[in-house]
Amino acid sequence: MNILDYPLFKIKTIQINVREAVVITTAFVLLFLLLYALKFVFKSRARRKKVDYNTNYQSIFLLVSYVVWIFFISIILSYIGLDLSLLIASSAALFVGVGLGLQQTFNDFVSGIIILLEGTIKVGDVVEIDNIVVQVVEIKLRTSRVVNRGDITVIVPNHKFISDSVINWTYNDKKARFSVTVGVDYSSDVRLVEKILYEVADLHESLIADEVHKHYVRFTDFGDSYFVFELFFHTDNTFRVERTKSDLRFMILEAFQKNGIKIPFPQRDIHVYGTDKKEL
Repeated sequence: MNILDYPLFKIKTIQINVREAVVITTAFVLLFLLLYALKFVFKSRARRKKVDYNTNYQSIFLLVSYVVWIFFISIILSYIGLDLSLLIASSAALFVGVGLGLQQTFNDFVSGIIILLEGTIKVGDVVEIDNIVVQVVEIKLRTSRVVNRGDITVIVPNHKFISDSVINWTYNDKKARFSVTVGVDYSSDVRLVEKILYEVADLHESLIADEVHKHYVRFTDFGDSYFVFELFFHTDNTFRVERTKSDLRFMILEAFQKNGIKIPFPQRDIHVYGTDKKEL
């Protein structure tokens, strides 16, 4: 007997010999090398275009990988003599039962495919979901891994991105607009306040000040005991913008103190009425 025809193991009518085992192993190795080469091509293309691979190409690679693996496994099963149509027909009742029990999981899988195809959510995007701002770290077929501003990893089922309302802060542009609000005393020179706020914005290195993304100051309202101003600015540090806002507040406070501008605080006059002064 030829050694290549020597049977390794047999399951009912399915028998795998040495030749088939070598072919299957070789196919697996070649497929791994092919996917590795494809990933290398995508990364090289990302470097040439000076874009982030995780943001622009990882989703495409994952989708291609899933399709290739499904096609490959189907071919391997057919090669070893397993009739897929017979397997599906004989397992139809089982699939129905499993489908009913795992319909949410199936929903997540379908949602994952939709996300990868549409590209509305990509790795690196800053999104707001369930009133929590997170950054997408990884998108898989069933779940996605995100990180919140406390650097805590959260695993999100993919259907949340499809069925719920999601705000993608970086969908059109990595830059986004934010604001800092401050109140000043009614005795303040409002033009001086405006000038100081512009100067503070010019000094902060994280703020973008090109022709398209200029920061500006708005005289928002007359408060109960103060003028309300709002400093609007653009930054690409959207995920850590709270730190930027904190820096601006420190800088504004220092600039106001140097220029004698007061930030009022609530004050109340209390009148006490009584006939006996000793009770006071």
